[in-house]
Amino acid sequence: MKKIVFVGACFPESKLNELIEANDIDDIAANVFGQKICRALSCIYDYVDVISEHKCVRFPYRLKLIVQQSDDVLGNIKYHSYKYLNIIFFERWSKTLKIKKALKELRPNIVVVYSMHTPYLKPVVELQKCLNYKIVLVVPDLPEFMMANRKSHLARYLKAKDIVKVYQLSEKADGFIILSDYMCERLPIHEKKTLLLEGIADEKALYKFEESDRSGYILYSGIVSHMYGLPEFIDSYVKSGIKE
Repeated sequence: MKKIVFVGACFPESKLNELIEANDIDDIAANVFGQKICRALSCIYDYVDVISEHKCVRFPYRLKLIVQQSDDVLGNIKYHSYKYLNIIFFERWSKTLKIKKALKELRPNIVVVYSMHTPYLKPVVELQKCLNYKIVLVVPDLPEFMMANRKSHLARYLKAKDIVKVYQLSEKADGFIILSDYMCERLPIHEKKTLLLEGIADEKALYKFEESDRSGYILYSGIVSHMYGLPEFIDSYVKSGIKE
């Protein structure tokens, strides 16, 4: 029986709602999408282990120096949210150690990594030969477009170095799950197995609706932030001439 591990940031829906109400979580979109992928995997495998990050606003912008460990279960999905130091720069080192420790304990056959995020991908790649597992990389967005509008020269320099590093790490992936065909032009996919996943939804979320003229609508389901290019998205929509 193959053992699968998901590395990312996600919680069961009930726990996520609690964290949202307590204003104790950042990047809700990644949680929602990651959770849906985990539920899809749970329909294929006997159980899924999730090495999860409880994403918080970093110290000192939020006075939470240490993010505590927690464990949750939803059906055959086990969530292991690791404890880490929530200080900029140090948090990357802390997360890498925790993910490595969890992988050594779980000893999976397949590791699914959600997003091209160095603290997730680096420890997974470093232990790949030792633990002999396959890596599947989920790419919801390319790294050069994630939080690209940084103001300081130092932040832009570090971001540029990180982009190079994460692309090098992604070459070790055995397969990819992408959201757009255009991602193939930038990713080191070559002849590797790739799944184009343009959308995902739970069966319970489906509903019937009356047919109507739906032309002129564009769905944006990302974070409402200038860092993710929302102003450019709105400007492009306005200039497109699509009727309201």
